[in-house]
Amino acid sequence: MTRNDASPRERALEGVLALILQERIPAGQALPPERELCEQLGVSRTSLRGALGALGELRVLDGKWGSGNYVLPHPPELVLQRDEGFNVSICKAGMKPSYRILSAAVEAAGPAVAARLEILEGDDAYRFRRLVMADGNPVCLQDSWLNLVRCPGLERYDYATTSLYCVLEEDYGIVAHHNVAKVSVEHVSAEEAGLLAVEEGMPTLCVEGTNRDDGLVPVECYREVFVPGRMAIVSDTTVDDFFG
Repeated sequence: MTRNDASPRERALEGVLALILQERIPAGQALPPERELCEQLGVSRTSLRGALGALGELRVLDGKWGSGNYVLPHPPELVLQRDEGFNVSICKAGMKPSYRILSAAVEAAGPAVAARLEILEGDDAYRFRRLVMADGNPVCLQDSWLNLVRCPGLERYDYATTSLYCVLEEDYGIVAHHNVAKVSVEHVSAEEAGLLAVEEGMPTLCVEGTNRDDGLVPVECYREVFVPGRMAIVSDTTVDDFFG
């Protein structure tokens, strides 16, 4: 429902979103022509174009000059409170997940990593860095440190083809229910931009967190850089109700 105090541009934006939802316009299909939309929504062409531009920036629509405005696929949603991982999130969006391993090695935990994993400085930690992709497009750059004191042998697996959370649950009986994460906006470096196929300095979402098992023992600490519009970061506090 459109607010009474909404501006013409806001009314146009809300009207277009309502049209997409009510008409169930699928990804890849074009919206009606601008003249038809203006008449249907009761807004001016200026207001409509402002709304279409905003929806383009939000990656809801893809405006193609001389062709029209096309509905984009809904990006995968990663829910911070869930332990389902990238595979499930990307598959739920009807896309195919894949990974590119950039580096992987057992290393001595430095002070910061040791503190986050609650192990001794110098203890073994398994660090891997990978690019997460959906339908072949990079959506996230992940740097992860795993607690080998708690989970010895994790380095044996190929995380280019294997889900970390499936390994933890199936081979170690660990479900990392408890995640404490900090979300911030950061500008990508030249190296990160090249990997994520974006411009250097582009604002991205950075999530830093620690995953713990049911005994609140840290299993993993991580840093993830997400490209806006390619993957949504969602917080669902109702999930906490299921864990007391």
